[in-house]
Amino acid sequence: MDSSTPSREQLVRQVRALQARLHQLEGGPEADAPSADGDIERLGRYASTIAHDLNNLLVGILGNAGLALMDLSSFSSCRPLIQEVEEAALRAASLANEMVSFTGKIQAAVSAQEADVSDRVAADRLATDGGVPDRGGRISMPATSGMGWRGEGLLMVVDDEPMVRVLAQRVLEKFGFQVMTAEDGRQAIEVFRPHAREFAGVLLDVTMPHLDGAATFRELRKIRPGLKVILSSGYDEHEATRRIVDEGLAGFLHKPYMPMDLIEKVREVLES
Repeated sequence: MDSSTPSREQLVRQVRALQARLHQLEGGPEADAPSADGDIERLGRYASTIAHDLNNLLVGILGNAGLALMDLSSFSSCRPLIQEVEEAALRAASLANEMVSFTGKIQAAVSAQEADVSDRVAADRLATDGGVPDRGGRISMPATSGMGWRGEGLLMVVDDEPMVRVLAQRVLEKFGFQVMTAEDGRQAIEVFRPHAREFAGVLLDVTMPHLDGAATFRELRKIRPGLKVILSSGYDEHEATRRIVDEGLAGFLHKPYMPMDLIEKVREVLES
């Protein structure tokens, strides 16, 4: 096991500390132990990383299962087997979403405590300096309707996970699109620039090395203002899009998604 990966015993201790700390932050009895904020944040980051990677893998599993079901006869003996794979993957996706939600609660709890401490310090200073706080107390299942629909044109899929890129390309090509791919933001700009006028839209991952989704979005739109971009992530939509929500983002697709989720979102964006 990698030395940076927590052992089972370490995780058990961290979870117990986290439960006690969350109870305290939500108004429970004061904990006898020292502050565990550092452990909480580390556990939150670890859970977030696991959920992110799991969601990417589930895109490949759900996507390929969905494509197989599209091509199989209703009477195929393999059909119920693939449906069971799909059902298991959907249950795993639900667990991944719970992890993302859990991470958000950790971050919110820590942030709330930090804000409370800051407010108390500021209030103490105001009491000393004669300042006044403001009125707020602060110091100033899969879709099927698109099965018969056919698209056209050139799209780009940008994702650092090969399984996600390949799956999205397969689905989009099956429904009539031409597809180019890029493994990160830098490569996306290199691929996009010479064909900028030809692209109908871009499916863009949020978390990537070298250049993340928000920065890549801005660079692509500098080259071609008005380009339709769909952001995709396993994180909460508000969190994933908050940096660019007011900059002309065309849509958001939550991971893991199934083939018809992708097609419905692309159709919605291109026809809008």
